[in-house]
Amino acid sequence: MKGIISIFLASLLLTAPGIQDNINNAIKSSNTQVLAQYFNSSIDLSVLNQENVYSKAQAEQILKNFFTTHKPTSFKIGHEGKANDGSIYLIVKLGTNNGNFRIYYLLKQTENQLLIHKFRIDTDNDE
Repeated sequence: MKGIISIFLASLLLTAPGIQDNINNAIKSSNTQVLAQYFNSSIDLSVLNQENVYSKAQAEQILKNFFTTHKPTSFKIGHEGKANDGSIYLIVKLGTNNGNFRIYYLLKQTENQLLIHKFRIDTDNDE
Protein backbone atom coordinates (compact mmCIF):
# COMPACT_ATOMS: atom_id res chain seq x y z
CA MET A 1 0.00 0.00 0.00
CA LYS A 2 2.85 2.40 0.84
CA GLY A 3 4.32 1.68 -2.58
CA ILE A 4 1.11 2.69 -4.34
CA ILE A 5 0.88 5.90 -2.33
CA SER A 6 4.54 6.70 -3.08
CA ILE A 7 4.01 6.15 -6.80
CA PHE A 8 0.88 8.34 -6.72
CA LEU A 9 2.70 11.16 -4.89
CA ALA A 10 5.67 10.90 -7.24
CA SER A 11 3.37 11.16 -10.24
CA LEU A 12 1.83 14.31 -8.76
CA LEU A 13 5.25 15.87 -8.36
CA LEU A 14 6.09 15.04 -11.96
CA THR A 15 2.85 16.44 -13.38
CA ALA A 16 2.71 19.58 -11.24
CA PRO A 17 5.49 21.43 -13.10
CA GLY A 18 3.71 20.83 -16.42
CA ILE A 19 0.47 22.14 -14.99
CA GLN A 20 2.23 25.14 -13.47
CA ASP A 21 3.97 25.85 -16.79
CA ASN A 22 0.63 25.71 -18.63
CA ILE A 23 -0.98 28.05 -16.10
CA ASN A 24 1.97 30.45 -16.17
CA ASN A 25 1.99 30.48 -19.98
CA ALA A 26 -1.74 31.20 -19.99
CA ILE A 27 -1.20 34.15 -17.63
CA LYS A 28 1.74 35.46 -19.73
CA SER A 29 -0.37 35.34 -22.88
CA SER A 30 -3.60 36.42 -21.10
CA ASN A 31 -5.27 33.26 -22.41
CA THR A 32 -8.19 32.97 -20.01
CA GLN A 33 -9.70 30.06 -21.92
CA VAL A 34 -6.66 27.88 -21.20
CA LEU A 35 -6.36 29.24 -17.66
CA ALA A 36 -10.00 28.34 -16.93
CA GLN A 37 -9.30 24.71 -17.83
CA TYR A 38 -7.35 24.51 -14.57
CA PHE A 39 -10.05 26.10 -12.38
CA ASN A 40 -11.94 24.06 -9.83
CA SER A 41 -15.72 24.04 -10.46
CA SER A 42 -15.91 27.00 -8.07
CA ILE A 43 -12.98 29.30 -7.41
CA ASP A 44 -12.16 31.90 -4.78
CA LEU A 45 -11.27 34.82 -7.06
CA SER A 46 -10.03 38.26 -6.11
CA VAL A 47 -9.22 40.81 -8.80
CA LEU A 48 -8.18 44.11 -7.25
CA ASN A 49 -11.20 45.02 -5.10
CA GLN A 50 -13.63 42.46 -6.52
CA GLU A 51 -13.64 39.26 -4.43
CA ASN A 52 -16.04 36.35 -4.25
CA VAL A 53 -16.46 32.65 -4.99
CA TYR A 54 -17.33 32.22 -8.66
CA SER A 55 -18.10 29.45 -11.11
CA LYS A 56 -15.46 28.59 -13.70
CA ALA A 57 -17.30 30.56 -16.38
CA GLN A 58 -17.76 33.64 -14.19
CA ALA A 59 -14.11 33.61 -13.12
CA GLU A 60 -12.96 33.27 -16.72
CA GLN A 61 -15.05 36.30 -17.75
CA ILE A 62 -13.75 38.44 -14.86
CA LEU A 63 -10.15 37.58 -15.76
CA LYS A 64 -10.86 38.19 -19.44
CA ASN A 65 -12.07 41.69 -18.53
CA PHE A 66 -8.92 42.27 -16.44
CA PHE A 67 -6.58 41.17 -19.23
CA THR A 68 -8.44 43.31 -21.79
CA THR A 69 -7.21 46.44 -20.01
CA HIS A 70 -3.98 44.99 -18.60
CA LYS A 71 -1.90 43.38 -21.37
CA PRO A 72 1.04 41.42 -19.89
CA THR A 73 4.49 42.80 -20.70
CA SER A 74 6.61 40.90 -18.16
CA PHE A 75 6.28 37.85 -15.95
CA LYS A 76 8.44 36.69 -13.06
CA ILE A 77 7.85 33.96 -10.51
CA GLY A 78 8.47 35.54 -7.13
CA HIS A 79 7.90 32.57 -4.86
CA GLU A 80 6.50 29.06 -4.98
CA GLY A 81 5.99 26.38 -2.41
CA LYS A 82 4.11 23.33 -1.22
CA ALA A 83 1.99 22.90 1.87
CA ASN A 84 1.81 19.79 4.02
CA ASP A 85 -1.56 18.88 2.49
CA GLY A 86 0.04 18.66 -0.98
CA SER A 87 -1.32 21.97 -2.25
CA ILE A 88 1.01 24.14 -4.32
CA TYR A 89 1.07 27.93 -4.38
CA LEU A 90 2.80 30.47 -6.59
CA ILE A 91 3.29 34.21 -6.33
CA VAL A 92 3.96 35.90 -9.64
CA LYS A 93 4.94 39.46 -10.50
CA LEU A 94 3.13 40.54 -13.65
CA GLY A 95 4.01 43.71 -15.50
CA THR A 96 1.33 45.07 -17.80
CA ASN A 97 0.80 48.06 -20.07
CA ASN A 98 -1.35 49.47 -17.27
CA GLY A 99 0.67 48.84 -14.09
CA ASN A 100 2.34 46.08 -12.09
CA PHE A 101 0.46 43.33 -10.30
CA ARG A 102 1.10 40.45 -7.95
CA ILE A 103 -0.75 37.23 -8.72
CA TYR A 104 -1.18 34.45 -6.19
CA TYR A 105 -2.73 31.13 -7.06
CA LEU A 106 -3.30 27.94 -5.11
CA LEU A 107 -3.48 24.47 -6.64
CA LYS A 108 -5.14 21.66 -4.69
CA GLN A 109 -5.72 18.02 -5.46
CA THR A 110 -9.33 17.45 -6.57
CA GLU A 111 -10.50 14.13 -7.98
CA ASN A 112 -6.97 13.03 -8.97
CA GLN A 113 -5.97 16.30 -10.59
CA LEU A 114 -4.45 19.58 -9.46
CA LEU A 115 -6.86 22.47 -9.91
CA ILE A 116 -6.78 26.17 -9.07
CA HIS A 117 -8.93 26.81 -6.00
CA LYS A 118 -7.80 30.35 -5.31
CA PHE A 119 -6.60 33.05 -7.70
CA ARG A 120 -5.78 36.58 -6.57
CA ILE A 121 -4.57 39.69 -8.42
CA ASP A 122 -3.38 42.68 -6.37
CA THR A 123 -1.63 45.89 -7.29
CA ASP A 124 2.13 45.52 -6.87
CA ASN A 125 3.61 48.71 -5.48
CA ASP A 126 7.08 47.16 -5.08
CA GLU A 127 8.00 47.72 -8.72
